[in-house]
Amino acid sequence: MQQPTMTPQPPDAGHHTMLAIAAILVIVFAGLGTYFTMISGSAMDDIATISPETEDITAPQATESKVETLDLTIDKLVFADMIYEDFTYDENPSRTYFTGDSIYVYIEPKGFETLKNKGDDMYGIDIVEDLVVTDPHENQVPYLTVPEVVWLTSSPTPYIAIRNVLTLQEDAEEGLYTVTVTIKDHLSGESTSMSETFELIELPLTI
Repeated sequence: MQQPTMTPQPPDAGHHTMLAIAAILVIVFAGLGTYFTMISGSAMDDIATISPETEDITAPQATESKVETLDLTIDKLVFADMIYEDFTYDENPSRTYFTGDSIYVYIEPKGFETLKNKGDDMYGIDIVEDLVVTDPHENQVPYLTVPEVVWLTSSPTPYIAIRNVLTLQEDAEEGLYTVTVTIKDHLSGESTSMSETFELIELPLTI
């Protein structure tokens, strides 16, 4: 299994940028989904069936020693105009996007269980992200609602960050949309969710 090549640093509380640790990239297009991770990748035509390959979701073995168990939380769920390869980002404080814009969502889970083997540089984890997007009428947007959109089982540090990139269809209705992220930690058996909203408005006509 291909290993992550990034060497992230611990979070810096003085910056609004977060650390790309065990970096994950999810790009969701209208009618087409492509799933990338620093570990492996797969691409499928049907967004509803996106999932990693079987070998990437094997849980860490019981012979590993427990490093940390805390209360699982989503420390940050931030809307941005861009999230870069090093996981710094340009926050969109208004959470307003025009039709056709890419909607970047930065997620930083905390308090998940990690495992460590002696002599192994990687931490064993078992983290799953479920993604749900609802429209202004509180109906799910099917092509952006993806169970197990991310399943991560190793990290070079005990920190992880996730980025989702969402694109609504051109005919998407204007109004307030809700993004709900659920993080599941299979090692501890805990799960946690967070919801935030963004507004979609029509691109102004240029004369």
